[in-house]
Amino acid sequence: MRQDIYEKFGIGQQQSEIDANGTCMAAIQGLHDLVQKQRQVIEEQEVCLKAQGEKLEYLRKQAIDV
Repeated sequence: MRQDIYEKFGIGQQQSEIDANGTCMAAIQGLHDLVQKQRQVIEEQEVCLKAQGEKLEYLRKQAIDV
């Protein structure tokens, strides 16, 4: 990973505490972004499930009334 960072950004040729911390922070930021995207997907799916549940309940009531 350090070699990839060096090739792309020209830093981290020699491993130092600063480079290691920077690499960790970049990884943490990437994971944070991923979690935020997944949270958004979950919220959208919860809205869809609620709507489907309401439709199902409506259809059940319609079937009982027939």
